[in-house]
Amino acid sequence: MSRFNELLQRTPQTTTGIIALCVILHVVTKVLLDLNLRIFTLCPQLVIYRLEIYRIATSALFHGNIMHLAMNMMTTLAIGSLLEKRFGTFRLLLIILWSILLTGILYIGIALFLAIIIQKNQLMRQHSVGFSGVIFHLSVLESNLGTHQSRSVFGFFDVPSYLYPWVLLVGLQIFMPGLSFTGHLVGILVGTLQLYGGLNWILWGEERLKRVDNWSRLDFLTRQHNFCPTTAETGCQVGGQSSSLMGSVRQGSVIVRRFLFYVLAGIQSILFSSYNPVNTFEDEDDWDGLPLYSDDQSERGEMV
Repeated sequence: MSRFNELLQRTPQTTTGIIALCVILHVVTKVLLDLNLRIFTLCPQLVIYRLEIYRIATSALFHGNIMHLAMNMMTTLAIGSLLEKRFGTFRLLLIILWSILLTGILYIGIALFLAIIIQKNQLMRQHSVGFSGVIFHLSVLESNLGTHQSRSVFGFFDVPSYLYPWVLLVGLQIFMPGLSFTGHLVGILVGTLQLYGGLNWILWGEERLKRVDNWSRLDFLTRQHNFCPTTAETGCQVGGQSSSLMGSVRQGSVIVRRFLFYVLAGIQSILFSSYNPVNTFEDEDDWDGLPLYSDDQSERGEMV
């Protein structure tokens, strides 16, 4: 128990809060109430046609089983603690909240694109659940902003740190094919977008976050020893800020080119892979275009 208390005291507040929230939700819904997980999953068809927008948030906070929860929370503990100590408690909280929203929206966008343009409807019907999309977003930041030049992949070989999330994406799909490739991919895409400054316009600046740090009503949080104050805005994007107009234009073009490259690469992987996830919810009936969701359709889903 003393080791647990020591770990709890060392873990920053946002990381602790996210882990506690996911664990509590899992215990309440799966153990105490035994609710149907499909109530909380992300299903693009239900979000679009039934306007069940809440699924974008709940799908990231719920998990398929105890092993799924444990793996994601251990990873969150490791990556979240490092980033929170670097960025600050409130900044990491803001990043995670935006990540939940943006990864969900991008997932739905990819599913809709495949259904309308390519007539590939599988992703529209799938139900995904888990925090891994956010974890992959954070892993992009941690891998690119950390001090290590290379990372070990499952202890077999080393890769450059900036490639680590992409190699991990492929490696997990090979060894654990039941995981959601698209759910992990959108996390990498959103993380890459933030890394190159594409989210600067929605993330609060240093001065505003420091005002929140100094807000007297939050003294009960900010006075705790595991609170991480907002630091200078270093490392949130690659290449730094440019004071010239042409520098800003060049930086923006780099963001767009890189982001589009990663999006197209991800879509190509989805289209031309023979991957068929196991342990998934998916409507079994054939689709002709994009019909409204029917209550009597059976469903499968996947974990992220």
